[in-house]
Amino acid sequence: MNVLEWPSQSPDLNPIENLWKDLKTAVHKRSPSNLTELELFCKEEWAKMSVSRCANLVESYPKRFAAVIAAKGGSTKYYFMLYEYLCTLDFSVFYFLKIMIIRVMYHFAFTSQLSVTSFPTVFSSSKVKHELVANYSHLFWVQGSRPELQPYMLLAHTDVVPASEDDAWEVPPFSGDEKDGFIYGRGTMDDKGSVMGILAALEYILMKGYTPQRGFYIGLGHDEEVHGLNGAVNIVRLLKERGVKLLFVLDEGSAILDGILKGLDGPAALIATSEKGATVLKLSVSMPPSHASMPPRETTIGILAAAVKRLEENPMKRLFGLGPEGGMFEHLAHKFRFPLNFVMSNLWLFAPLIARIMERNETTNAFVRTTTAVTMFNAGVKENVIASYAEAFVNMRIHSAQTLKEVHSVQRWSTVGDPRVKIEVVYGFDPLPISPYDETSFGFQIIKKTVLDMFPSMIVAPGMCIANTDSRHFKDLSSSIYRFTPAIYKPGDAQRFHGINERTSRENYEGMVQFFFRLFQNCDIKKLPDVSLDHN
Repeated sequence: MNVLEWPSQSPDLNPIENLWKDLKTAVHKRSPSNLTELELFCKEEWAKMSVSRCANLVESYPKRFAAVIAAKGGSTKYYFMLYEYLCTLDFSVFYFLKIMIIRVMYHFAFTSQLSVTSFPTVFSSSKVKHELVANYSHLFWVQGSRPELQPYMLLAHTDVVPASEDDAWEVPPFSGDEKDGFIYGRGTMDDKGSVMGILAALEYILMKGYTPQRGFYIGLGHDEEVHGLNGAVNIVRLLKERGVKLLFVLDEGSAILDGILKGLDGPAALIATSEKGATVLKLSVSMPPSHASMPPRETTIGILAAAVKRLEENPMKRLFGLGPEGGMFEHLAHKFRFPLNFVMSNLWLFAPLIARIMERNETTNAFVRTTTAVTMFNAGVKENVIASYAEAFVNMRIHSAQTLKEVHSVQRWSTVGDPRVKIEVVYGFDPLPISPYDETSFGFQIIKKTVLDMFPSMIVAPGMCIANTDSRHFKDLSSSIYRFTPAIYKPGDAQRFHGINERTSRENYEGMVQFFFRLFQNCDIKKLPDVSLDHN
């Protein structure tokens, strides 16, 4: 069925479209001259609109979608059709109205249709307490038989980044179709695989009548892709209020890499013990508008473009070996072929050489330094008017050996170096502390043991997560935070994250369920054995 060919009992979208048309009409009458003025005007107009009108609209949508999905036999595919239809609507100015509605839809589809139907034991067991947090996130408490054992926590997230069929996907991005042994769809790698793997493992272990000795939490955030400020942050707030302290936390992150690290003899499981910090900077230039027939020597666009060019031509300094990536390569050294095994075993001498080689590749360059990515550039409203305002946004991922303050200082004074360019910090946070990974570290060693239970000959090493996860919000609840996705990734898979043809293999999904099934049982020991768990 085409997403636009809805049956007569479909949800009425007229209220949404009318709300949008009212706003769009007001914008056209005002004709704002730049993006900032446009955003401010939209906020003013939104505030004037009836609060009850907006609230009733959003509140009514779970019931409307419930009726349609029920009419289609509870088909989750029909939910995805609704999602795709909303993605076609023109919400380019007030896009968060669309996001709000999509979240309401997702909350209903996940909680009422997908989860309860797929995992009935999880949602009916007396051993499991489930609650919604901030309306859309999920917090589970699985009660253990020995309350004196400190609990741990597993994290995953249910939200995904956008995707469009126009991007040449082999199958529709929200179909969940299987092709040649792979399950395709946005979120299969980031991070629905973990969501489904955790819940499937819990469902199975409960069905078998197994009662875990050590209790544990499961947190499924709904807004990780937009910093987790409503989902993960509120889960943490609840746990703090209840006085919870966690033995360790496991979230998405690094994985089992097969053929990605050149020269390594066999696959390696990397358990990230830290993640990079991040900041977004807004660069802007303003000057009086003028006619294109009488252009000034320099324009806002030219000045800002020059600043952006300086950022790209002057990357941050090399820091390879000064963060957790150093420990990673030292652990892996004996698995590299000669002469790399000798080089990796002596980073104190060869780190500068390795850094120069690694920075040539966009993936390995992320381990070398704080990265700089210009992600947005906005300027101009008409082809014959010199833009009075230009802005660009820069996304930076901060190496563990640097601080947020240092990065801001370097970019402001050394790299941009132009007082006409205004630099504002949109947000930012320092790199995360490095979690312990020695032989006495319960969380790391239990995760490692679980990997080795499945792959006895696997090399396991600490690593660094170059992206950011919800786990960073949990640092006050535990000093042992690890980021590991129990899936095998091969060359080319990294480009599928947030990209086209995101997919996971049947073997990977089965392996994720097995991993969490084993992890639940491995965590039931009171303390680690005196002998190291190192099987390598």
